[in-house]
Amino acid sequence: MKKFLGLCLAFGFCAGVYAEDVKVGGFIHSRFSAGAAEKDSFAIKRARVKLTGNLDERFSFKILAETSVTPLLLDAYLECKLNDALKIKSGQFKIPISAEALTPATKGDLINKYQFIAEMFPSTCRDTGIMAEGKLAENKISYSAGVFNGSGPNAADNDDNSFYAARLSAATSSEIKAGFSIAGSHEGVKGDSKIETALIATAGFASYEKRIAQADIEFKQDDISLKAEYITGNYKPDDSAIKEVSAAGFGVTGSCFVIPKKLSAVARYEEYDPNNSVTDAKDVIWKTLGLNYFPVEKIKLQANYILKKEAKNEVDNDSFIVQLQYCF
Repeated sequence: MKKFLGLCLAFGFCAGVYAEDVKVGGFIHSRFSAGAAEKDSFAIKRARVKLTGNLDERFSFKILAETSVTPLLLDAYLECKLNDALKIKSGQFKIPISAEALTPATKGDLINKYQFIAEMFPSTCRDTGIMAEGKLAENKISYSAGVFNGSGPNAADNDDNSFYAARLSAATSSEIKAGFSIAGSHEGVKGDSKIETALIATAGFASYEKRIAQADIEFKQDDISLKAEYITGNYKPDDSAIKEVSAAGFGVTGSCFVIPKKLSAVARYEEYDPNNSVTDAKDVIWKTLGLNYFPVEKIKLQANYILKKEAKNEVDNDSFIVQLQYCF
């Protein structure tokens, strides 16, 4: 803790001396959760502090840290902007897969992201590497392509292989946006997501090939929006005696402002199957109903009720969550 705070203070001092337009910000998520399968509880889910600044007209930086329990570095990168068509980002940041995963925690339609993101992505959806990104065709097309360690955030590279990820998105009109992402790597004995950790522990995976493909589309008009995402992942072990595993997830989210700029209603349907050759309790369907209330500019109050269903051995584990967000 002391070392972490010391590094933050040292970096903040250097940034203040050598950088321009240095800004400090962040947000807090205070949460209450209840359900038949959990204890009613209050918690500080997130307490994040952000430091950004410009070194000159081309170079900028960002530091984002989570401080709610144990200090955790989320983003730490330097960005060089050559022009709108090409920016180079180096450090730790979100991997370019999934519109939902790339959406900031403060901008989500619901309190939680899709279940398949929590299962198939590395912790906090981040990794360390280098990435090129930019916008083309009068900003109607965006691209990102990067190479990463493949070991997740705040972790050294655990093998000699890299994780590659690329994303392309386009605004086909003022109302419709679509995106497509692909990623892949050859992994060693340590997985960087929950599904990979489980495969190593229970299915005997050692080294394996990982391939991910994802697509999303969004329609937005006035106060109404409709979003859909699909993702598939294939995990093929080098040992031919072990069966490969394919996972898939799908989600649709619709929202509408009942009171313009003040109150919105949200509904979501999502599925997640960690192994399409097996039907068990890990195959889930979640349905979420939510309300978002914006009393003032920097505060958002959210309430979500999640109906959870398992393909087999169904249990009573529906949950109710209320979250208060304050940005500064």
